[in-house]
Amino acid sequence: MKAKLTPAFIDSINALNSKQYFGDTEVPGLTLVVPGIPKKKKLSDISFSFYFNYRSVSHGPTKEFIGRYGAITLNEARRKAKLIAAQVIEKKDRYTLKKAIGKGYTVKTLIEEFFEKRLKEPNYKRKTISGIKNTIQTWIFKKSLRPDITKFYDYVDIASYSLDQVNQSLIKDIHVAVMAKAPYSANRLIAYLKIIFNYGIGASLLKKNPCVGIKLFKEKESEKILTSEQIEAIINAVFVVDKRTNKLNFRYYFQKGYGVVACMVIAWVLRTGRRPDSEGMAIQWSAFNWVKKEIYLQDSKVGPMKYKLDKNAIELVQTIQRSNFKDINMLDDQGKPFTTNKYNGPFCYSDIRKEYVFPSYSYGIKTPAGKIGKSPHITNVDATWKKVLADLNIPYLALKQCRHSWATDFYLKTRNLKALQRALGHSKLKTTSKYLKNVEEDYESSLEEYAEKTGKPNNNENVLPLFKDN
Repeated sequence: MKAKLTPAFIDSINALNSKQYFGDTEVPGLTLVVPGIPKKKKLSDISFSFYFNYRSVSHGPTKEFIGRYGAITLNEARRKAKLIAAQVIEKKDRYTLKKAIGKGYTVKTLIEEFFEKRLKEPNYKRKTISGIKNTIQTWIFKKSLRPDITKFYDYVDIASYSLDQVNQSLIKDIHVAVMAKAPYSANRLIAYLKIIFNYGIGASLLKKNPCVGIKLFKEKESEKILTSEQIEAIINAVFVVDKRTNKLNFRYYFQKGYGVVACMVIAWVLRTGRRPDSEGMAIQWSAFNWVKKEIYLQDSKVGPMKYKLDKNAIELVQTIQRSNFKDINMLDDQGKPFTTNKYNGPFCYSDIRKEYVFPSYSYGIKTPAGKIGKSPHITNVDATWKKVLADLNIPYLALKQCRHSWATDFYLKTRNLKALQRALGHSKLKTTSKYLKNVEEDYESSLEEYAEKTGKPNNNENVLPLFKDN
């Protein structure tokens, strides 16, 4: 059918079981194709596409793909259709012209255009935007200053390649090179490049995606977790309260060389099982409901979620609140102040940082790397985490394993899998069960312990004979 295409009209179209075609009355030949809904798929799984119909010099009636609605706007589709129409009128062979597709764009210019036009809220979450940009900057633009990463920069500089030069073989080589440093980053890089190249296809800059068909590396889930004793030892090391003031013992952290805010993040993760990033470092005071004893996380990994807080978590957060004051005089063992160590509290700020439970000291100031801190909340606790583990003689494991450790400890102490599922925020029990691989060993040892403590039957006494003796 013919119609004057507008964004409102397009958004109002309902997909049917069969394809629908809408010819634009503004630009003759421009057609919006709405595919039918395949079985077992939803409307959100399909995309509307623009095509331009014309008569080619060498091939007669021709339909040329222009782009997917969303990847390009209606106005962009009309401009491209007019350009094709002008070339057809001039009797230029579109098949020859299409062979030059992508030559005007490099991988770098495509990425920059994607960043500018698509990689922004609300299309993507803020954390996802940051993750994509950091991965691309590190492995495609090769901007990292870390020697442990730059030594892997011996692969082709694909950023300078034109799009028509990019193929699956080049992408595979980069995938393998990055994998040598970090398989997880290598797989994420392919996933992000696939999104960017799909944008290029939608914008008619590419004919096919070079990332399609690349086999991802198997990411082995770490099974390293902390024991119950190690969890308590770490909490005792990072959450130290001065009983005289009922506030954090800042003198202790000063002597140990621990970052106070970093220690509180570690304690929070080990006390609640929350994810360190979205559900830890970035949380705000406004997320807490003290009456209901719960926290509302608007932007967690699994979307908006509410979680109950136990008395240990509440004690931790309220201790941080009490410790939010200026001009800290650290006291010695006799209660006398060290006036030379007087400084503003690490939780006390008058700017946007006061909204965050774990504020960043480097916000607004130049970091050792020469950059100005942009995050009002802390974003990295690795230095303190490594030092705490070393001081306690605990083998290193990633901070994210604290969530796994908490989950296992919770289950071993409660044996309530449904409660654990709710505490972790999983929609499926199967997801929760993945956290409990280490419980199997405990289960087997418990069986052996039970068998040892169970009395063996005595078959030699008071046994009735099967047959009566004559």
